[in-house]
Amino acid sequence: DIEGDLEKLNTDFLDIARQNRTLARKKYHDEPEKVFEDLVNQAFLLLDFDTIPQRSAHGWDIILIAGRAVHPYFIVVECKTAAEGIYNYLVKKQDYLYTLKNYCLDLFKDKLIGACKGYAKYMLLVAPDFPGETEGCCRRFKDITGFRLSFLPVPVLLKLVNRYRETPILNHDWIEPFFQKERVIKEKDVEEIFEHTEREIDLLSERLCTKLRERFNQFSQISGDAAFIKLDMNVVSSVLEEIISEMSELVIPERKGIVDYINIEHDYYEIWKRILK
Repeated sequence: DIEGDLEKLNTDFLDIARQNRTLARKKYHDEPEKVFEDLVNQAFLLLDFDTIPQRSAHGWDIILIAGRAVHPYFIVVECKTAAEGIYNYLVKKQDYLYTLKNYCLDLFKDKLIGACKGYAKYMLLVAPDFPGETEGCCRRFKDITGFRLSFLPVPVLLKLVNRYRETPILNHDWIEPFFQKERVIKEKDVEEIFEHTEREIDLLSERLCTKLRERFNQFSQISGDAAFIKLDMNVVSSVLEEIISEMSELVIPERKGIVDYINIEHDYYEIWKRILK
């Protein structure tokens, strides 16, 4: 229920983040901390991430899986409510960075095997808001863990979700810079990531058109006569392979037995519509 989840976020997300216990218990029948985690999870599902919520009392809160990126990545998410509206615990106790490392990152990384260990890159704290001094923790955290730490205020996450549902043109590759800020993420970063994506779509469309023009110019010179450009099926197949290689961000190749398939994501409908224009 996309519309229902979106309405809940727009109506209740910030109040729950500020520990509105009456709302949490009356409407969601749980404590605000747990409701907040569920709402953060719903927000990222609306952004078309796969998620793994934590079911025990220990460890990370949510894992975001960007499995459709050309180079997949994981984001470890920690959710923090704050009755006063600003989560400033890290400013008061920077040793909490070690707690995040030991009880969130290490527990998660211990469950990864093989190449998947290299996919774990980012950590995200989500809270109603953060003081500017929090940003000083990011470099120290990277020195300790190798992870990039960023802070995502609830109003910014809400803006991102609403913007995406209006214009669903982000994919896991193009949204990745949003999680690389290593500071408090701001509303202007939402607009910048959409501007970045618009440029990527334009560049991709231009590359595809250029590739097709180049190939058909070649064919017309070597395989054309007064009536036709003659293409054998091997040539057509080679052109398709070149086009598909240019669209690596949007298609997932797969082989079953001796048959090759191309999987096209339903989530990328708006992107395809723009490219095909």
